[in-house]
Amino acid sequence: MRVARLLVLLLFFYVIVVPLHARGDDVSGVVRGYVHDADNRPLRGARVFLESSQSPTSIRATDKTGRFTFLAVLPGDYIVSVSKDGYYSRCIAFLYIFPGQTKFVTFPLVTHVFNIGHCYYFDRD
Repeated sequence: MRVARLLVLLLFFYVIVVPLHARGDDVSGVVRGYVHDADNRPLRGARVFLESSQSPTSIRATDKTGRFTFLAVLPGDYIVSVSKDGYYSRCIAFLYIFPGQTKFVTFPLVTHVFNIGHCYYFDRD
């Protein structure tokens, strides 16, 4: 009798639970990326925005390696934009995410240059 119960429990697990878990992973996607300066040095603390007309805007900050990740991104069109004080903002429009897909995007940011009299001031963090 115990063996029969164990077999029924295992059958339930493999027929019901495993497919639900696998299907849940394939419904959403992931957006990963890297933000760096003109010399390809990572930019820590840049603000990354993931915007869609279908869901609220998500915001992440880059880590010390200039990387960011958005998990559980629903399929659809997105705009990804990056801003950091002292740098010009950048964006990627019409980024489409498919179920189960991971997109990797790179943002090279350029510093602001200000002219003060006859000198140029490079604004960097």
